[in-house]
Amino acid sequence: MSYKLSEIEEELDKRAKELGILSLPLRSVLTNIFGILDALCYGNRLKGGTPRRQAGQALVSRLSYLLPILLTKCDVESLGDGVLDAMKAFTLQDFAELQFLLQYGHYCELMPAIHRKWYLVHEVANRSYSINHLSTDIARFDWRDIVLSETAMPQEPEIDVAKYYDATYQLADTAPNIDMGLFVSVIYSIKNEYIAGEREFLGISEEGFFNATGVAFETFRQFRAAWAAYSICCQLIAEMLFATTRFVPESEKERLVAEAWEWIMPLIDASFIDSLICSIARLQGEEYGKLMRFFAVDAKARTAPQAGDGFLPPIIKFGDGYLFSPQIVRTVMSTRNLLYVKNKLAPDSFSRSIANEMEPALIAAAVKIFQQIPQLVVVPNVCWERGEIDILVFNPDENAALQIQAKAAIPPEGARMTRAMETRIAEAFSQLERLHQENSTTIDELISQAVKRKVSAVTVCDAILTSSCFGTSTVWQRMKGMAALNLPLLAAVIGEIRSGNEQEPVARLAAMSYEILDRWCNDLSPGWAFEKLTIDDVTLEVPVLELDPKYLRDIRNVFQQALDA
Repeated sequence: MSYKLSEIEEELDKRAKELGILSLPLRSVLTNIFGILDALCYGNRLKGGTPRRQAGQALVSRLSYLLPILLTKCDVESLGDGVLDAMKAFTLQDFAELQFLLQYGHYCELMPAIHRKWYLVHEVANRSYSINHLSTDIARFDWRDIVLSETAMPQEPEIDVAKYYDATYQLADTAPNIDMGLFVSVIYSIKNEYIAGEREFLGISEEGFFNATGVAFETFRQFRAAWAAYSICCQLIAEMLFATTRFVPESEKERLVAEAWEWIMPLIDASFIDSLICSIARLQGEEYGKLMRFFAVDAKARTAPQAGDGFLPPIIKFGDGYLFSPQIVRTVMSTRNLLYVKNKLAPDSFSRSIANEMEPALIAAAVKIFQQIPQLVVVPNVCWERGEIDILVFNPDENAALQIQAKAAIPPEGARMTRAMETRIAEAFSQLERLHQENSTTIDELISQAVKRKVSAVTVCDAILTSSCFGTSTVWQRMKGMAALNLPLLAAVIGEIRSGNEQEPVARLAAMSYEILDRWCNDLSPGWAFEKLTIDDVTLEVPVLELDPKYLRDIRNVFQQALDA
């Protein structure tokens, strides 16, 4: 039935390019999208409601496919008179078309996987389809892979926002005329708290990061923290304004609501915020400019070359101003996205001087985690005549060795990147098999030389280590008998080996990795549910997985503690 969806895809592609809202001002379209995003992440600001932050994050990802269309088609000159003016430019018909466009973004995200026959398509009625995994095993593999991917994502620091309530209430009380000294003081304090709580596995050497960006990693940390602090402060001021609306007459309420929206989707003088961020982060103008190239697009250029595969440039330049959503700014300024953009815009340069710096960082982090078990002999980069073992782990107490192949890659988003990553992992299977093709004498000699002690009749186990996840069932079905690891899972396994005084850590490592991963899956989510996706008269039921954000934060924190140990 996928051929029918392909025909429908052509219809929807044509319809998307002919939408009336594509002739509206870009600011108006983006402002209304940012409003939808805010409602997903925080509920209705005036009426309340349950936030759906995972849906909000999914929307940001899908906008990476839509922004290039909007930049190409929309009016980039008209800015209107404030946020409410931009929002009110929309009619009911425009909102219907915007809903179509956002659902179309979901469709664009889904169809590459359907084309690759990763899902079973069943027609349940005319132009109504059920999309499902090909089997229960494949559904389980997908569940595992999504969980691994999410655990490897950076965790935003927890900011104690309550201690800024008094200050941001004072700012809200006089907005838009604010006490600039107090405003800067709040941002600076939040920035310092963000830096103190920020933990992210760099995934590349310091030299490789500099080659990719032209600045030091610490410079980027300060840049990101300053933008995040500014964004958090904006959101807190808006929150204070919305809270105040409950206690004022209707005539005053409208003004406060209008002002609140100005902070949730601000259009700010570019020179002001450039100067402010540089001051807060203590950056030179050249350093700031190099980083902004990754995260900002000029609307007049009518292109967003950085966008795609889940990455949305968060800052849109309109003339002398920046339009952005503070929520998106807080979400997308990651090392992963910096490397993604660099690879997208300069793939030859990335392959030549950056990609080779990623695997050593992954190996070094894994070695550090393994070394938390004193009896293990951990040797990185063991070369032999038929290749290289990225990490060799030997336990004399059980006379067993673990050979690990590490495959570092930019964490994938979408079918294209997943397929590329699977190609890399396929190499690991061949590399692991080479050692097993040798006779026992050759294996013992190799391990003896590596661990600098005489060994005999060693049992060899296998593992593959990735930066994030593994991909589709094509890979997972080949993982039988070997450990499938990313760094957070490795940290959890080593933690349980230590706490449980496991006597056979090498022999048991693969089984323990799956036990912990499946426990994560069950604790993070009750399992697959079906979400209805309606685009015009086309209905799709697609499998979705909702993850518990608090438990996910706990998993990421355990990993960071292992790296800090």
